Amino acid sequence: MNYLIIIIGPTAIGKTALSIALAKHFDCEIISCDSRQFFKDMKIGTAVPNEEELAAATHHFIQNKSIFENYSVGNFEQEALAKLDELFQKKNVQIMVGGSGLYVDAVLKGFDEFPEIDGSVRNEINTKYETLGIEYLKQQLQKLDLEYYNKLSNENPQTLQNPQRMKRFVEVCIGTGKPYSSFIGILKNTRNFTPIIIGLEAERAIMYDRINKRVDKMMQEGLLEEVKSLYSNKNLNALQTVGYRELFDYLDRKTTLDFAVEQIKMNTRRFAKRQITWFKRTENAVWFDYLTDTKEIISNLSSKILNSKNMPISPNFTSIFEQEFEINFLQCYPNGLLKYTDLCNILQITAGIHADLGGISFSDMQAFHQAWVLSRMRLEITNLPKWKEKITVKTWINSLENSRSTRCLELYCGAEKLVGCETFWVVMNTQTRKPENLALPHEHFTKFPENNATEKRVQKINLGFDFEEVSQYNVQLSDIDIVNHANNVKYLEWCLNVIDIKLILKQKIKGFEMNFLKELNLNDAVIISNCETTYTISKDEKVCFALDLIL
Repeated sequence: MNYLIIIIGPTAIGKTALSIALAKHFDCEIISCDSRQFFKDMKIGTAVPNEEELAAATHHFIQNKSIFENYSVGNFEQEALAKLDELFQKKNVQIMVGGSGLYVDAVLKGFDEFPEIDGSVRNEINTKYETLGIEYLKQQLQKLDLEYYNKLSNENPQTLQNPQRMKRFVEVCIGTGKPYSSFIGILKNTRNFTPIIIGLEAERAIMYDRINKRVDKMMQEGLLEEVKSLYSNKNLNALQTVGYRELFDYLDRKTTLDFAVEQIKMNTRRFAKRQITWFKRTENAVWFDYLTDTKEIISNLSSKILNSKNMPISPNFTSIFEQEFEINFLQCYPNGLLKYTDLCNILQITAGIHADLGGISFSDMQAFHQAWVLSRMRLEITNLPKWKEKITVKTWINSLENSRSTRCLELYCGAEKLVGCETFWVVMNTQTRKPENLALPHEHFTKFPENNATEKRVQKINLGFDFEEVSQYNVQLSDIDIVNHANNVKYLEWCLNVIDIKLILKQKIKGFEMNFLKELNLNDAVIISNCETTYTISKDEKVCFALDLIL
């Protein structure tokens, strides 16, 4: 399923910064939905993201059109949907951000279909507009579709001053003999994504102060010079916008510069009020104060994505889980006993199945660039199961808080407990390679902090001894797992390969403690060292793994 995160809100509220933070977190790209940032020649007055911001995340529909192009909201709808189709092939979460409500609606809902209008009607309207101006169009719409005129007056009065939009309304009314509003809401457009809409807001005084400061900053950055460069084309529709009209009046000697700047601030504040009116009508939008921590917003988005999937929890989920296995000959030593490495695999496979049933598996976590990383593992072994024996592995979560979790496992043959195991896991961001809080909800897992599977808890192995090198090894392709580093069981295998075979075949090993300290990658050269019952694997004199045998 595809998800489009839409960030809405008034101008100067912080939408750009939030969109970049979210794009980094979800490893996706940004569709700009600002009807004036499309134009190459209008950079300062439209608050286009700066070079650093554009480099922080891939943006689309930023300064990609000329002011001389006739670019409509319908054109944007088609191009944006085509681009989203392309982006969803790479990632099922994408972001759209902007303050142009009509353009947001175009992507979310699409437009209604209207009949073809005879060209003569359009020509006649254009001729009368050239003579009578915008008042003629307003009077015609009032006469032909009072309902729609009143709707625009209340919800989007700036549209009544837009000649292109007004001509379209009037030509539909005259050309069809029906009100423009009669064609709205008939067609139901479908989309291949689930929208998740969040809005940013602030108290009005704060919002107005941010707007005033932004206008001052634009003037300092050279807005007047930008407007001067566009003066010869001041009548183009693209330039009929706040920040440009007022300075055109100054250049026409109709106002002073100070007055023009104050008009920009006032008109921007009015525009922000209209944006709020428009966006507050948006269904299912969740609003956040502009100072809300990004982590809180990400948590909310993560929950919405999961909820829209009806949560990936299996109907067979239980907090204590059991899985049956039959030992096959490929898993056994020559004496017919289960290999220690395959024992670890069986335990981890069981943990993985349980996590999958409960919606916190590796595949579930991929949407948030997270993975479970095994940090410590302790096994206490009474006996090893044998070839063809049927075993049952039972598992439960002892604790799960923030980025850390302890999981317990027990292996039974019939009613006899053969193995107890405690594992300690860390949630790792697969991009930053740093621990972070689990993004997925886990409240449905009952935790059992008093139920332990081993006599002793997992612990840190003491490495304060003199170790001697016993072997060297280069990491092979067969050692690498799905997250592109050496699988944790391979560390155990390399160490067991250098110990006395009798300890294994005579089942002298009654358990072991493992600490996983550093990841290893393909072709890494490592050294295996030993001190009594403790073994280490090191790379560049740094310990990556420690094993302590219980004999």
